[in-house]
Amino acid sequence: MSGQTWHGELINRRKDGPLYHEEMTITLVRRDGAIEHFIAVKQDVSEWVRREQKQAMIERLGEAIRPAQTRSELVLVQQLREIVSAEAVVLWRKTSDEWQIEHVCGNAVRCDVIADRLPQWEQQWVEAPLLRQPAPADLSPQREVVVVPFRCVDCADNHCHAVATLIVASPISELTADLLAAAAERIGNALRRTELFEQVQRANGELRAAYDSTIEGWARALDLRDHETEGHSRRVTELTVCIAERMGFSEEELVHIRRGALLHDIGKMGIPDAILNKPGPLDEREWAIMRTHPTLAVELLRPISFLAPALAIPWCHHETWDGTGYPRGLRGEDIPLAARIFAVVDVYDALTSDRPYRAAWPRERALAYIREQAGNHFDPKVVEVFLALCAEDDHGPAMPISEESNHA
Repeated sequence: MSGQTWHGELINRRKDGPLYHEEMTITLVRRDGAIEHFIAVKQDVSEWVRREQKQAMIERLGEAIRPAQTRSELVLVQQLREIVSAEAVVLWRKTSDEWQIEHVCGNAVRCDVIADRLPQWEQQWVEAPLLRQPAPADLSPQREVVVVPFRCVDCADNHCHAVATLIVASPISELTADLLAAAAERIGNALRRTELFEQVQRANGELRAAYDSTIEGWARALDLRDHETEGHSRRVTELTVCIAERMGFSEEELVHIRRGALLHDIGKMGIPDAILNKPGPLDEREWAIMRTHPTLAVELLRPISFLAPALAIPWCHHETWDGTGYPRGLRGEDIPLAARIFAVVDVYDALTSDRPYRAAWPRERALAYIREQAGNHFDPKVVEVFLALCAEDDHGPAMPISEESNHA
C-alpha cells in the first residue's frame, strides 16, 4: 500500500432498537487514481448499551437509598417497580416466624395468597439471587411472580433482611434479572445499615429513659427530704420547659433543660438537715453554707458526661439580672437563658407555696411581685413570656413554682 492514501469514516445508526457501530468505510486512493472502498468494521454494541443502562439505574437506586437512616426512609418499592415495570410490588419483613407486609406499591394484589406461599418459596431462594414463579391462579393468572431476597453481603451468615415480590405481566428479560440481582445487593446492605441504626436508636432511647428515670428518682428523693416543697421539682420543671419552648429552644435543648430543672437542688444533698429544714430564718453562717449548694451541684454533676449540658440551671438559678445573686454574681445575659427562665418559675412557686414561716401568697400578689422585679431580679424578656403564659390561663400556671424553697 506504499504511496497510497486512505481515510476512515465512522457511521453510527440505530437499527431495530439496538445501537450499532455499523460500519467503518475505508477509502484507498491508488497512484493511478483508482479509488477502492471496503468495510473494515461492523460491530454490534447493544451489550455495551445494556451495561451502561444497568449501571445508570443502579447508580440512581444508590442515590435514592444512600441518605436513608431508617427503614421508613428507604423508598424501595417505587425503585423496584421502575426497574421491572411491575404491576405491583410488595415489600415483606420477617418478624419472629412469619412474613409481614411493610410497603405496597402498584395495583391491588391479594397479599394473603403471597403470604401463604412465602414459606415454601423461602426454601428455594436460599442461594438464588432471585426466584421466578408462575403467578398462582387465585392471585393473578397469566402473570409471573418475581421474588427478590435482600441479603447483606457483609454479614457472615448472608442473612436475608427482607424480600420483595413483584407481579409482572410477562417474563422478565435477562437484563432485568441482572438489574434486580444488582439492586438486591445494594438494597440488602442498605436494609442492614438502617437495621443497625435503628438498633442503636432503640438502645439510646432505652438508655436515655433509664437516665431520666434515675434523675426523676433523685428529684423525688430531694423533695421528700425537704418536706415543705414536696412536688416542687416536678412543678417547676414542667413550667420551665413550657416557657423555654416558647422562647425557641430546640427539642434536644429542652431535654437538657428538663434534666437541669429536675436536678436544680441536687446540691442540697450536701447541706445539713439542721440548716435545710430549719423552721426559722437562717443566720449569716447558715446562709453561707446554704449558698454553696449550686457549687456542690456542679461538683456532683460535672463528672457525669451526659449531664454536662444540663448544668446551667443547677449552677446559675440563683444568679440575678442585676448581678446581686450567687454563687458567681453573674449579671444580665451572662447568666444562661435556661437559668434565667428557671429563676422566674422557681420564685413564683416559692411564693405560691405554704412555708412554715408564712402562708402561700395569692396568685395576683405573686404575679405583681414577678412584674415588679423585671429588670432587677429577673430578665425582663423572660418575665414578659411568663406573664403572657399566665394571662392565657385565668387560673395562672397549671402548677405553682418554687425555688426560694424554704431557704433557697
